Amino acid sequence: PPLAATVSRVVGAGPLSSQHSEGAPVRSGETISTGADEGLSLLLARGESLRIDANTVIRIDAADRFTLLAGRVYADSGQFVYRDGGLTIETRLGLITDVGTQFSITASNDSLEVAVREGRVDVHSEKNDYAARVGERLVLAAGKPASITELDTHDVYWLWVADLAPAVDLTNKSLLDFLKWAARETGRDLQFENDESRMFAMRTDVHGSVDGLTPNEALVSIMATTTVRYRIENDRIIVEK
Repeated sequence: PPLAATVSRVVGAGPLSSQHSEGAPVRSGETISTGADEGLSLLLARGESLRIDANTVIRIDAADRFTLLAGRVYADSGQFVYRDGGLTIETRLGLITDVGTQFSITASNDSLEVAVREGRVDVHSEKNDYAARVGERLVLAAGKPASITELDTHDVYWLWVADLAPAVDLTNKSLLDFLKWAARETGRDLQFENDESRMFAMRTDVHGSVDGLTPNEALVSIMATTTVRYRIENDRIIVEK
């Protein structure tokens, strides 16, 4: 079967860990099942990230097509919108298609929840079509009307995603590259107090390793090695030289 993805991170010490190691190939047709306190991240063929939470069963139909049988996943298709379509994830209650976005899906036999952190997600169910946009959570439940509520991109709802974030390679990366990664992974906007701060971040190389750290922990660790000051205000990371 063709190669669909590569394992980029494994969390937990259950039976999954013995089956999938970092760097291992995942082929079309495989079904991945995670137990309690287990999870893994996949790097897909076009560079997208798919993160699989604990107690989840998902079938890898192709590099851009999946069937979520139960549990929760998070997809990040990067900052590109593909002209030939994004990722599609089928569930019992609907087919989900992304439009250049970050989003999570929680599925069971009688409910479907889609939360959007960036961009837009289209949901096609048996009876209706829906669109969920950034900062929204769409819930479909058997026998009930659909509901959409607000959800901040930096809400604690997204904390599980950070635990499965693929390790970032800091080789030949600038401080600006790192800050953009940290902002994206934590659901915040990156803001500089002035042009001088931005130029300094662009010209400053980062060193060291953040392997094993969550994006928030990596931000604290890397910024401690620089002369740059930063603060977090709700949905923003604000940087000042």
